[in-house]
Amino acid sequence: MASHLGASRALSTTKRELRGRGRRADGSRRSQERPGVLAMAGRERPTLYTPDGKPYKAEADGGGPPPAHSLKQFRDSLDGGKRTEEEVPQARMNFRPPSELGLDQAVDVDPDSAAQLIRSRAKPWFELAKLLLAMERSGWNSSKIAEATDLDPRMQNTWKTASSVYFSLQADPAFEKELLPYFATEVSPEILAEVRILPSNQRSSAAAFVAKNSFQVMQARELSRAIKDWRFRLDGRTGFSNTPGDALAFKYWRDANELKKKGEILAKIENALKVAETEPAVRKLRAFANSLLEEDMPTQDLPTASVIELEQQDMSFAQVSMAGLLGEVSAKEVADAPNPPSTGLFGICRPPNDAKWAILPRWPALQRAVQATCVLVQDGLIVDKALRKANEGKSKPPALLLLERFGVGQERPVQTDLYLMEEAAGSPLQLVLGSAIKDGAKPCAKVLAVVKSPSSRVV
Repeated sequence: MASHLGASRALSTTKRELRGRGRRADGSRRSQERPGVLAMAGRERPTLYTPDGKPYKAEADGGGPPPAHSLKQFRDSLDGGKRTEEEVPQARMNFRPPSELGLDQAVDVDPDSAAQLIRSRAKPWFELAKLLLAMERSGWNSSKIAEATDLDPRMQNTWKTASSVYFSLQADPAFEKELLPYFATEVSPEILAEVRILPSNQRSSAAAFVAKNSFQVMQARELSRAIKDWRFRLDGRTGFSNTPGDALAFKYWRDANELKKKGEILAKIENALKVAETEPAVRKLRAFANSLLEEDMPTQDLPTASVIELEQQDMSFAQVSMAGLLGEVSAKEVADAPNPPSTGLFGICRPPNDAKWAILPRWPALQRAVQATCVLVQDGLIVDKALRKANEGKSKPPALLLLERFGVGQERPVQTDLYLMEEAAGSPLQLVLGSAIKDGAKPCAKVLAVVKSPSSRVV
């Protein structure tokens, strides 16, 4: 046992000595350099130069320490040639991708002024998009911009994306300029954002088709996807060209082939005939429809009336009585506001008297309400002040307060909720926070939700 241990220690000592002399344990010499490393990099070892331009020798080869100035020549040798001192800093500048067309124009406005212009929607949205970029360059992030402009981060991104499409259409000589006003409305950014996914050579024709057919967001999305799918869908594509209308008609034709009911199939073909742009596409669609109709209507044109089958979600709206205008409406008017009438098939009803009504989605808050009514606020700034989102500022778009009227035995006000109550008996109702209500005072109604119109986000 001891002899084996001694032999093992002797072998370890021999290995250490050989490694110190540049040899392996088997006695062969190790290379002082790892071969092939520079070769794998695809180029030879770079050369340093002395002040007289001669190649520098390392101290191991009889040379001296590398001169400081040779570092520049070392960089030059990597670039394949020498550069002047003025060229070196320029080459080190960070790469900046080209600006989006139309957005690279300098906007000479400070961030606070830009925020005020955006908040008041003083210009068309595509001009205000330039101000967003100017604010970002000044260090404002999307949250700070949203707080100052009432433009949420998602819509900020939509404006920037859509404005690049707008300015590209504006600069495209093939695009009909009389169609540009269609994309200056409040929903235009979301429409153009859908067209953005298309290649540049198809974007103008798609945008023109959208404008000529008065497409909205969902229709523009469907069109853009149909155009992208056209090139990959080969089965049955004969007769449908790659124009926007034919691409959409081809999509409807494919949808029709997946349906089972004759009425649903004919409805899809009818939609396809409305958008088809070429005669071969129209002929193919009519032949398909006539084959379904067989002997009933072999050659007649299809009827133009659309058949719509309602889904449950299509009926998810509720009528809410309008009690009046905040600052004018009294507690009695809120209490006397009528309850919604019962509705029959298709939501048909007969509203009582001459009361005004608001049609709102059936939000959970509205479904839980027992005695719901609503009040209109002409200046949205009043609501922002009550919510502690603003102190002062310009007027904001109107808002609607969805209310739950207080009844007998109503619970005490919650400090963080908003309520309507009178300052004095018979005076107009005011919007107050629960923490400001004195003990024993009874509010008229509780605010369930603050409803803002789409115009409060995009103009």
